[in-house]
Amino acid sequence: MSARAFVLSREDRADASAELHRLAAALRRAGMTSRYGVSVHKVPGRGAWGIYVTDRTPELGPPDAWARAVFQSSGLAA
Repeated sequence: MSARAFVLSREDRADASAELHRLAAALRRAGMTSRYGVSVHKVPGRGAWGIYVTDRTPELGPPDAWARAVFQSSGLAA
């Protein structure tokens, strides 16, 4: 079972798609696409588009420091 987490939102679908491609590129560079996927969906109850990260193997526990560093380098994690 996978776990999807909301990462950020953009008002315009094209802007959300641009963010999705930026994050997907960072995941590819880091070799993390077997564990993580990204998608764009309407945010429930809002007019915005959300960018979501899906952890395909949440049973492995939370992301390690390397995964957090990839998300931070993409500007998508604190």
